[in-house]
Amino acid sequence: MTASPLPPGGNKVATPAKAPVTASLARRNDHRRMDGLHRVQIGLTGLAGVILMVGLANIVIDKARLDEQTMPPPVVPTVSADTANAAATPREPLAELGVTPSAEQTGQVVPDLQPDPALDKPMDRDPQ
Repeated sequence: MTASPLPPGGNKVATPAKAPVTASLARRNDHRRMDGLHRVQIGLTGLAGVILMVGLANIVIDKARLDEQTMPPPVVPTVSADTANAAATPREPLAELGVTPSAEQTGQVVPDLQPDPALDKPMDRDPQ
């Protein structure tokens, strides 16, 4: 048997089968790293969006409180004798719109709408 000469780095021999495996592992690690970085970016963007929305809502609420404090109190109109009597009687908004009859209109009867007196008699018999 003849001894085969060793390559110039010692007895380390690179086999072609190992090179694609290490390249595949490197690509997989790079993909995991990029995927993790992408997830962190998305999370930080969402967090910044929530903080921005909360800050904006806080500004709007503070502005509303300041406006409420600086507004003068509402002016109450003076009450005259006519409005005092009107306020004493109960208001009927549906009657004012004409949807339902008001209490004052119960005595008023329209003669055209009087029921027919013949309806009180039984209708299954001949009229006599």
